[in-house]
Amino acid sequence: MQGPSVWRRVVAVLIGLAVVIFALLLVRSCGTTTEDAQPEPTTTTVGATTTTRATTTTSTTPAVTTTTSAPAAPVVATSAGSPATSTPPAPLPPCRPALDTWITQNVAFFESVGFDPDQTLGQIIIELPQCAGEPLIGHGTATQPNAAGLFGNGYTYTTTDCPGTTPCNGGNGGQLLGNGGTGHNGGNGGNAAPYGNGGDGGNGGLGGAAGSPGNGGDDGDGDANTTAGGDGGTGGDGGNGGDATSTGSGLTATAGDGGTGGTGGAGAPGGDGGTGGNALATGTNATANGGDGGAGGFGTPSGDGGEGGGALAPAAGSSAVQGSPGATP
Repeated sequence: MQGPSVWRRVVAVLIGLAVVIFALLLVRSCGTTTEDAQPEPTTTTVGATTTTRATTTTSTTPAVTTTTSAPAAPVVATSAGSPATSTPPAPLPPCRPALDTWITQNVAFFESVGFDPDQTLGQIIIELPQCAGEPLIGHGTATQPNAAGLFGNGYTYTTTDCPGTTPCNGGNGGQLLGNGGTGHNGGNGGNAAPYGNGGDGGNGGLGGAAGSPGNGGDDGDGDANTTAGGDGGTGGDGGNGGDATSTGSGLTATAGDGGTGGTGGAGAPGGDGGTGGNALATGTNATANGGDGGAGGFGTPSGDGGEGGGALAPAAGSSAVQGSPGATP
């Protein structure tokens, strides 16, 4: 019988065709890479405004995204608890005008530190930061005795840098504040700055002039005669008169008078007068005259007059006259 045999051949042919078709489909799918189409962005114009809409795309290669931000405005820190602000702070005023005002408002502080430029500068830097980098201080030196800065003390000489008998005058104080230096070998004391104390004179030298305010410098001690101490500045005390000594027969020793106390400012006390110097005459038939005390300065209250200097002449035929006290206004 041929019926079953024919059907078996037909089934075999169909199975073969199915295998071939499946193989073709498998080869096609393995040899082709499918990539999604990249649609073009769509641009829509409305009046003067152009809007671009981009369609999200997918790729087999991962994309790298870079984000660029506009630079931020500078932020200036303010006091604690206050919000930050992008407005820069107002610049500080120049040092010198602010300094001039500060000085007139801090006279009591200067007096409390003895017109010391270094302590004054430390306070200035705290209260006037714009002056921190300014070259304000310049003290005197042995070769340049006068102060070179707005603040500074005049140089004070000693036997180390003023040997022998040549007089050395003390240096002057600075342009605004500082004390005069002490003289040596009969040199005069340096003059004070507008705010400061005058320097003391060396033996036989004059006391330096005071600032306003400030105290006058003391006169140095002399041999036979000395001069008066420096007068006080506004509200400052007068300097003391120098002592005097004579050793020969028939000589006179006259001590210096005390300087006059400075007049006080409005409603402020006046300065005290300086003390008169002491006189000593050791020879026979000699005379010793003590220096008179300086008068007190006018003020509220007025300053006291200085004490008169003592006098001593112990040898035979000699006389001694004590100095008179200074007047109190």
